[in-house]
Amino acid sequence: NAFARFHANQQLILLILGVGIHFVVTPFLIMSLGFGAYMFTSLLNLALFVFVVLGVINASQEEMKELPLIGGFKLLK
Repeated sequence: NAFARFHANQQLILLILGVGIHFVVTPFLIMSLGFGAYMFTSLLNLALFVFVVLGVINASQEEMKELPLIGGFKLLK
């Protein structure tokens, strides 16, 4: 089903970004910025949460709208 594949692709991108932020970006920023890194990574996590909510809204309304900034990437064929 093209609809399910589209939304699975969108959420897979969000999952990869979330894992990358948690395991790569956060430790690097904490080592370099200290406490300021928590504010920055909190903003990144908030942005990811907003993208997840947008994806859920689009899927529940049966729309195939790409997410802002990251929706153009295709991981699933």
